[in-house]
Amino acid sequence: MTAILLSTLFLSIGFLAAAAMAATWQRYGRKALALRGELDACSEWRKVRVRINEVTVRQQATVLRPDFKRPAGRPAKQPALAAA
Repeated sequence: MTAILLSTLFLSIGFLAAAAMAATWQRYGRKALALRGELDACSEWRKVRVRINEVTVRQQATVLRPDFKRPAGRPAKQPALAAA
């Protein structure tokens, strides 16, 4: 009985995955196939000009340095519990 239920579960998940892939291909398939032509039509070089008008620092950063020093002394040993 468990084998039938598990196989039914796996088959239904497989059908759902296949349906999701088919829906994605139907929606975006043509754009994906046309992408190669669009990329070939683009030029290989592109000029970009950037102009920086002003650079400002709004807030100073706080630098936290952790204290890596060892503690001053070891804690005292606790006496062993007496057996009851």
